[in-house]
Amino acid sequence: NNLFEKIYIALVQGSVKPPSGTLEHWLIHSEKQAVVSHRDHKEAKKCCLAYEVLEEVAGNSLVRVMLKTGRYHQIRAQFSAISHPVVGDSKYGSSVSFKKNAIALHHAELSFPHPVTKERITVLAPHPAW
Repeated sequence: NNLFEKIYIALVQGSVKPPSGTLEHWLIHSEKQAVVSHRDHKEAKKCCLAYEVLEEVAGNSLVRVMLKTGRYHQIRAQFSAISHPVVGDSKYGSSVSFKKNAIALHHAELSFPHPVTKERITVLAPHPAW
């Protein structure tokens, strides 16, 4: 829902062009991963995110990702679908290694209204040293 705003930082393979934009796909949640599908598939659910390239790092792109929907493995599946998988994410096609048992995806910010006062609360998670 739109009450919660979720922002992630991801290191994805290659140089993402254009440097900012919106990705819209249709996803099916299979047994072990999300699969980009055609919109006419009966189980497909629309997903959307906005992104902004923050910098290029050794031929890869550090991107800020703002989720518009919150689907299972959405960021991983959507960036893989445009040939820019998250670094270290072999499940979604990354050929670049990262840290053992980790991928280069960080939930950086969560924002939501206070349940009583409705004042916006923002929780920040420090970026890990990559």
